[in-house]
Amino acid sequence: MTSEQMPLINYDTIAPDYAESRQMLPETLAQWLGLIVQEGRLSGDSVVLDLGCGVGLFTDPLAHATGATVCGVDLSREMLRQVPPALAGLLTPFVQADGSALPFAEVSFDCVFMSHVLHHVSGRTQCLREVARCLKPGGRFLNRTLRTSLPTPVIEYRFFPEAKEVDARRLPSDAELDTMLRAVRLTPLRWIDVWQKGANSAETRLAQIRQKYMSSLHLITEEQFQAGLRRAERYARQHPDDPAWQYETVSMLVAEKPDEVSGND
Repeated sequence: MTSEQMPLINYDTIAPDYAESRQMLPETLAQWLGLIVQEGRLSGDSVVLDLGCGVGLFTDPLAHATGATVCGVDLSREMLRQVPPALAGLLTPFVQADGSALPFAEVSFDCVFMSHVLHHVSGRTQCLREVARCLKPGGRFLNRTLRTSLPTPVIEYRFFPEAKEVDARRLPSDAELDTMLRAVRLTPLRWIDVWQKGANSAETRLAQIRQKYMSSLHLITEEQFQAGLRRAERYARQHPDDPAWQYETVSMLVAEKPDEVSGND
């Protein structure tokens, strides 16, 4: 089975649990906002697309941090319904749309940001082609993701080897991403690996695991999940102070649309 053939998750069915389990710690959100602003070269005049925004974890905070207009787009209606109504305003419009056919004109955005999204997309090259079409010349594409070339980035892979195998198949490698980006005439610039705090304790991380906060936990059998959960709970009792319960490595690939490339090329 290729990465393009991996089964997809129906986020409409898990949206409420996702909204609860994927909340970011304030210090981690601030860490990422600073990085996104810097690498996206954002200002109050910027127009940003948060593609695959889910429940808007980054959309509104990014708008308020910069004064930029940030449009959140997601395929799942139920995910968008989890966005608190107070967050949807002038700076953060939300749109239900397919990433492979974005309802925006060419060269509309200064920056397109995606967080843990691309591995869910069945037609990745077409999605990236749409990203390139909508980006202004000189605009930035920021792809936040787990990076398969790094040693185990999250503690869950210790307990759920089946989930690790799922992600190994569906997460594009560095080389695959490079090839896809260059195919749509986006230029990869650099990877940034971030050591971030994902939870305050082993118990809070276990609570996230029980809610299957990682999408790959939805793609293993219930028997495999329960066996892995027992392993995680046993390890937490024995090693509650292991830093891996709290910290993990999440990466971001920065790419750019060259000034001379038009949306039709």
